[in-house]
Amino acid sequence: MKRQLTLGILLLSGISTNTLAQCPGAGWSQITTVPGLQGTLIGNTVCVSDGNNGWDAQEYHAGSPTDVTGSLIDYKHGPNNSSNPDPLKAIDPTSPVGSWTINDNTPNAATVTYSYGSLSYENEVWQNGSQYCFDNGTDAVVATIEGGSDACGQ
Repeated sequence: MKRQLTLGILLLSGISTNTLAQCPGAGWSQITTVPGLQGTLIGNTVCVSDGNNGWDAQEYHAGSPTDVTGSLIDYKHGPNNSSNPDPLKAIDPTSPVGSWTINDNTPNAATVTYSYGSLSYENEVWQNGSQYCFDNGTDAVVATIEGGSDACGQ
């Protein structure tokens, strides 16, 4: 089974080996505004650990700082190009997997919806220090967020 699973599938099925989050809970603060979610997600990569020094998901949120929607790019093994000749990059290169949309739910908290083809998952986003929790009301996944579009843990 491929290790690169999309964040949406992880949130739906709870199959990540990462411990399911306890959010909201002690220490967690919800990111409640559209600008807050834009600043957290746009131009950054959400990293979901597999609990074994690897990654279940590495999803870059493409877009400009004021966008409310954009492309979701799975980093996988990285871009396949001559400056990056790793053979795994040719087998499983970086590629678009879906889209993200920030929802203004005023007077309630803003949310982010991830769409993968015909499947969509709306999530609250919570923060506790350097950890983020994506909670769709059924499942929650803890992740870190790294600046830019590079691989997680670099």
